[in-house]
Amino acid sequence: MARGRQPTARGRAEVEMVRAAAVMAASPHVVHWGWFRIELANLLIILAMVVVFVIALVVPFGRSAWARDDSGDRL
Repeated sequence: MARGRQPTARGRAEVEMVRAAAVMAASPHVVHWGWFRIELANLLIILAMVVVFVIALVVPFGRSAWARDDSGDRL
């Protein structure tokens, strides 16, 4: 790169991709539990998916579509 020139958006993106690749190439954090072994990032993703699933089961559906009066007819 010439002196005094600012890198282009593509050049900055390439630099960031190289930095990200270097970070991902580092040794991952691994959780050991007996015979069970999983990378921390994968464990966090799985836990987040389980939390979203449980929230989807617990949060009630909107009442406006399913609201009924005493006669059983939809409102």
